Amino acid sequence: MIDFFLKELKESLNGELPGARAHQYVMKDRLTIEDLSNNLHSARLSAVLIFLYLENDRLFTTFIKRPTYKGVHSGQISLPGGKMELNDSSLMHTAYREAEEEISINAKKIEGIGQLSKLYIPPSNFLVSPYIAFQRNKPEFIADKREVDKIIKVPLSVLLERYEYQIATVNIGGVRRKVKGFYLEDNLVWGATAMIMREFLEVLKNLKSTNDLL
Repeated sequence: MIDFFLKELKESLNGELPGARAHQYVMKDRLTIEDLSNNLHSARLSAVLIFLYLENDRLFTTFIKRPTYKGVHSGQISLPGGKMELNDSSLMHTAYREAEEEISINAKKIEGIGQLSKLYIPPSNFLVSPYIAFQRNKPEFIADKREVDKIIKVPLSVLLERYEYQIATVNIGGVRRKVKGFYLEDNLVWGATAMIMREFLEVLKNLKSTNDLL
């Protein structure tokens, strides 16, 4: 069953992706990458990883909680990832390397599945490429304490239960604003991570094998 799911997921990721619609579901005024193309020449390249693995025949993925620091993403829930370094051969390499550093997965043991739509993050000027990879057994996660306050492991079935996002209030630069997102262990997932995950969940919803597997 897992092999059929992975095959179907790969084929879906190679087709037309619901990125713009999914991103605008979270932020209705969000401009598409095509609309922003002329403004991205100075954007910093980065990549994140949706890491899937099997535990007790169930599919899980991982999020990380960032430490508190003086920065725009302090304390937020995100996916493992970071900026592209000069010695990275590709953005996929960036996603794998960062995940290896932050949560101690072994990049040599994972299977690449595909890529979601790119997403621009204005506050940090990052153009993010989200990748998806899979491992057949649960790794021994170890958090890099410099970059990760906590690793959050979540069954995909739980994420699908949160498919309809809710409205919440966050403090952004001293201003309280309403945003769309979902909660994991009392932590709000919003912003770029919520947009990336919304696209992933829309892809999952359209797979014939999703309900059988989850």
